[in-house]
Amino acid sequence: MPRLDTNYFRIYVILFFHLLAFILLLPVCSKGDHNNPQDLPFEFDFTRVDSIVYEGIRDSIYPGAVLVIGNAGGIVYRQSYGGFDYSENAIRMHPGTVFDLASVTKVLATTLAMMKLYDQGKIDIFAPVADYIPEFAQNGKDDVLIKNLLLHNSGFQPGRPFHQFCSTPYEVFDSLFATSLMYPTGSRYVYSDLNFLTLGKIIEVVSGKTPDSFCYDKFYEQMGLTNTMFNPPDSLWPMIAPTEIDFHYHMTGRPGMVRNRITRLLNGVAGHAGLFSSADDISQLAIMLINNGYYRGVKYLDTSTIQLFTERYSEESTRGFGWDTGNGAEEHRIGSMFSSSAFGHTGYTGTSLWVDPEQNVFIVFLTNRTYGGHIDRRIYTIRPLLHDAVMGVIRDFQE
Repeated sequence: MPRLDTNYFRIYVILFFHLLAFILLLPVCSKGDHNNPQDLPFEFDFTRVDSIVYEGIRDSIYPGAVLVIGNAGGIVYRQSYGGFDYSENAIRMHPGTVFDLASVTKVLATTLAMMKLYDQGKIDIFAPVADYIPEFAQNGKDDVLIKNLLLHNSGFQPGRPFHQFCSTPYEVFDSLFATSLMYPTGSRYVYSDLNFLTLGKIIEVVSGKTPDSFCYDKFYEQMGLTNTMFNPPDSLWPMIAPTEIDFHYHMTGRPGMVRNRITRLLNGVAGHAGLFSSADDISQLAIMLINNGYYRGVKYLDTSTIQLFTERYSEESTRGFGWDTGNGAEEHRIGSMFSSSAFGHTGYTGTSLWVDPEQNVFIVFLTNRTYGGHIDRRIYTIRPLLHDAVMGVIRDFQE
């Protein structure tokens, strides 16, 4: 009798259970979960919201998407749209689909870790970076504070193509720490991956753990987030939405990899990109944040820490510490109906999370817009329309 390859057997088993989960969740996709009295009621009509997401698929802005809407009580609406790619026989998106989050890593890994270390009194975000990494002080960076990295006003340029001239993680950080500043620290806002590459290293220095290990121990494992991780195992790749044609598992016959090339060079773990997760898992993190740091009776973060990191720091930009705020920049509008207390982040691959504690709502919208090689900027139009449609439905009911 021929022997069954254990890797393929594992993949078939996982696919079976994901299909079973999808079937069981079908009623939730259209109605929401009304078991919790704080959940939004069945009467909410998100037809307009669905039509906006489908419009993005018809216009080839992204091949597929997953949307979750919730509040302090839990998930109240989840829906999946389209497929992994644009073909007729594409694998369909489903609530358990895992996405390469790109820069959402900055808040759901690096910033969460910084918040936890701040809670523990192990890090002072108002101290110089060089206090923790002495070699960072090279070339006039001795006055850069950790808060400047979080606020993206450190003086760093937007990025550097380390993958083009470095061969090892050591060479990447050696080059990073030797990098000169582009402008005087604190004088203006320039969004930069270099800030969060540095923060990832600070987490490692302070905690003695890599950022992925620290977040797994302090958040993901304790909260039961089984689809949130760096470096997904080979067995999970059939359930991950492809971000590039070349790395689509079913086309190449091999496991994929994180899209960001610098993260690849850093063995899949970096402060600026590399985290993978599903909409449901991200929702649990949002529920924790909107409940002032509590999740299922366990305290993960102090309320004061959440407020400190998520509020707009100054009029110079829309940024808080790590997080962006509801006072979104005009060129990347998040919508017109969020309160000033809203906070969130977006990712290059077409992912986003926004939380509005004042209006008791969060919105997770995940797409794989980079699939096919074209980067369609129309997602910056679709996303605020989607957010306003969601908030409009909620406000109409409240009135």
